Amino acid sequence: SVDLGLGGITITNTVVFGDANGCPTIRSSGCSCSIASTDIDIHTGLDWLYNLFKGLLENQIEKILKDKLCELLDKEINEDAAQSLAELKLINKIGRMSKEDILTNFSLTEAPIMGQQYVEARMSGETFMSNDIPGQSGLSPSPFQETEHTERMVNIWLSDYILDTLGYSLQKRNLLVYNLTKNDLKPNDQHFLDIMCDDQSLQTKCVGSVVPKLRKIPKYANGSVVVGMWSTMTPRLNIRPGAMTGLFKGNMAFFAKANETDTPSYVFSINVTASFILQAEMKGNLIHAKIARSRVRVDILDSQIGPISDVGLQWIFNTLNTAFIQEKLNKKGAKGFEIPQIKNVAYQNPVFQLMDNSVVIKADLVY
Repeated sequence: SVDLGLGGITITNTVVFGDANGCPTIRSSGCSCSIASTDIDIHTGLDWLYNLFKGLLENQIEKILKDKLCELLDKEINEDAAQSLAELKLINKIGRMSKEDILTNFSLTEAPIMGQQYVEARMSGETFMSNDIPGQSGLSPSPFQETEHTERMVNIWLSDYILDTLGYSLQKRNLLVYNLTKNDLKPNDQHFLDIMCDDQSLQTKCVGSVVPKLRKIPKYANGSVVVGMWSTMTPRLNIRPGAMTGLFKGNMAFFAKANETDTPSYVFSINVTASFILQAEMKGNLIHAKIARSRVRVDILDSQIGPISDVGLQWIFNTLNTAFIQEKLNKKGAKGFEIPQIKNVAYQNPVFQLMDNSVVIKADLVY
């Protein structure tokens, strides 16, 4: 039997990061191993004989182990680590509209940069439709600010460019258009679009409560309204220290109908300018967002029934915003926005920091 003791083992390995068509690569470019001491203790009836060759055995074992340790480390880097990077999901599907996938591109824009004690990878961040050619938006991301020192293992900068390019694609295709009917609302909220209702309770108040002129048209007294909604400007995301805000401008056209089968007739339209204050959190490699509150300005554009009170218009939008618009957006946000994650590496203890034009996620990693 043999006891083997090794002391002062040092392994130094140099790695090189690269870019292969937007995908990060890694390879070993050199390994060295040193062992300060090797000691063999042989236990046998002839140990006095074997110990004559102890020095030769120690030198030979030391040489074999040096080569083997570097061989194993090179394999970990050139095969296992390289394969993990190759499996990164760099084009992520975040939704689907009008028979097209909505994709976010996390491909590298250049080879990773080696800094003092860190590696920096710069990725595209553009969001586009599957039939688009990347780069068509003409938008450019703002430069990132340097973040303050952190004890976390990774910093992830996400630019408002990600959602701005999404807004461009949706607006270009005229996809931010929707015709809202009673069937789009929950059963308890469907009375909001009625023309006749109980005005005494906020729980049963309806469009007819705040636009009483509709009730004076006999044909529509017991009918309801349909609301056509469309965006008039590419939605934008505005990130500043302490606040993340979504900006939206659009119009709403209201049509009255006497019954479910009646053809709706145009009544009036309004212009809406809204800002939505957003909150975000991270679970795993998914970022979830929700609307915390909103600020809205509503103006009348045109009316076929004469003046309508500003208070009434504000109530109409606030009600539809709460019952439909905000709820739909929060459902999308609850599904999460996926960011790249290396195989078998998980994000832990994430903290968000809002900066000009970007949010920085600081997190630890666990393998």
